[in-house]
Amino acid sequence: MAKVLVIGSGVSGLTTALLGLQQGHDVHMVYRDHWSDTVSAVAAAIWFPFAAEPQDKVNSWSRDTYEVFEDLASQTKKTGVFMTNFLVLVEDPEYVYWESALPPESVTPAEPDWILPGYATAYYVKVPLSDSSVYMPYLQETFIELGGTSEQRTVTNLKEECKKADWVINCSGLGSQALCNDQKMFPIQGQIIQLEKPLEPVKTLMDEHMPHRLAYILPRTNDVILGGTARPHESSTDVDPDATQKIIAQCVKRLPVLANAAVKNVRVGLRPGRSQVRLEKEEGLPIIHNYGHGGSGYTISWGCAREAIGLIK
Repeated sequence: MAKVLVIGSGVSGLTTALLGLQQGHDVHMVYRDHWSDTVSAVAAAIWFPFAAEPQDKVNSWSRDTYEVFEDLASQTKKTGVFMTNFLVLVEDPEYVYWESALPPESVTPAEPDWILPGYATAYYVKVPLSDSSVYMPYLQETFIELGGTSEQRTVTNLKEECKKADWVINCSGLGSQALCNDQKMFPIQGQIIQLEKPLEPVKTLMDEHMPHRLAYILPRTNDVILGGTARPHESSTDVDPDATQKIIAQCVKRLPVLANAAVKNVRVGLRPGRSQVRLEKEEGLPIIHNYGHGGSGYTISWGCAREAIGLIK
């Protein structure tokens, strides 16, 4: 058993900390921002590899995570995770590199009417969707129940943290830009809209206008999430009213049932973009890095956590 210090309380930090406990380590978590103030709380949180490289590793981590989420979906009320038939409208197949991460039986053709002019194809994918308002508290509560401890403070020097534990696992996301002087990190701004849930059924839908435009509709337990934007190198967290109107318009165009749903909230978050996910042990130091997950934080969370914990010797 090792004494492990995990930095970060987003979905990557919480998942890594929880898995460390489950594998018998003594885990303490340190965070600057409470999970409710991280981008994980804003995330649409559907299984969907996006804005993360390298593709082969992302697919492998995604496959591992899919299996864990599929199991968690058997306790939806407790975990907030459920399986959904995700209707994907594909404009350019070049960006659909993640099919190999899916179980073969999870993909079925969509009705021909959904193959719109200018689109290559459309199909349903059975994937996990996590209601972050339930799932993130579930991770934290399970971490505490298993004996994990935590504190809120700002970490400024990873080497200093090594004096407090056998291993330090850095899951600080965008914070690694300053903490590690990592110039490969950059923000990817995302804006979502939270709607009141209509009485009529709402499809889970993704319209792939890639690479930087997405239209998605994600019905959750008590609301519907509409998105979204993906603006690289944009660091503002201010709501863009013009983007709000465009998101609503393109989603209502796909599903008119949303036209009269009231807007509950509009939120903006900064995804931790990087040229490639950094998941490695630092040379000569008991530091493991697990950050730079782009728009795939939930999608690769358990796969990355498993690899990170596996680096502990």
